Formats: sequence, C-alpha cells, structure tokens
Amino acid sequence: SDFFSSLLEDYAGLALLTQTVRVTLDCWPQASVFPLPIAPLLDVLSVTVTADGDGFEAYAVIAGQRPALRLTGDRPSGVVVIEYEAGFGDAGDDVPADLRMAILDQVAVTYDARGVTDPRQGTLLSPHMARTAARYRRVAL
Repeated sequence: SDFFSSLLEDYAGLALLTQTVRVTLDCWPQASVFPLPIAPLLDVLSVTVTADGDGFEAYAVIAGQRPALRLTGDRPSGVVVIEYEAGFGDAGDDVPADLRMAILDQVAVTYDARGVTDPRQGTLLSPHMARTAARYRRVAL
C-alpha cells in the first residue's frame, strides 16, 4: 500500500504521514508569498529558513492545507533553504478517513485491472481517488 499512498501524495501534493520537507530555491521568488509545495503544515514551529546558510526570520507562516510563507521584511538574498514538517501525523489513523478510503479504492481498482496488457492502465487513478485527492490539491494559478 506504500505505492498507492505515494501515488496519492504525488497527485495531491500531500504528505500523509509526518515527514521533513526541504525546499531549495536559487533565490526568493518575486512574490512576497511563497506557497509551500507539500501540505499539510500543522506545526508552524517546525519551519526553518536559511538564506546563504544564515538563519532568516523575516517571514510569517500560513499553516494548514494551503501552507505558505509570507515575507514580513526584506527579501532574503542568495540560496534559500526552507525546511518544515508536513503530514497529518505519525500514525495511519491520523490520516483523514476519506484519504484512507480513497487508497483502499485504488487498491481494489488496481486488483480488478490485473492482467491488463496496456501498462498505462495500471497507473490511472480510480475516479474515487482522483475526486478525493482533488479536494486536497492546491489550485495552480
């Protein structure tokens, strides 16, 4: 089921179980708000930012399903490294029930499609998993 969990995580930009995410940017983007790529961010204290190896603290954290960092001062210069803990928790029961059910549905659909000769058919998301994951995905602007 790790494969199916990873499939959901990749599609929705989620971390189901708590894990450390590291984002390295050549420079801070032009916008003052930087959306963090993996959600959810539950613990704002887990966020650390360095700019050219030095600690950087002129930002505010927007936590939750659409996590982001908002500059509160001057843009940092140089390479920016953002590290934070993303995920719903440390145990499978911490993952929302709708996501757990979507993974189970994907397992069942894949089992039903066993023996399909077209390799692309084996990687398609089930309609249930796609709908559920879409509720958690960040809208691309």
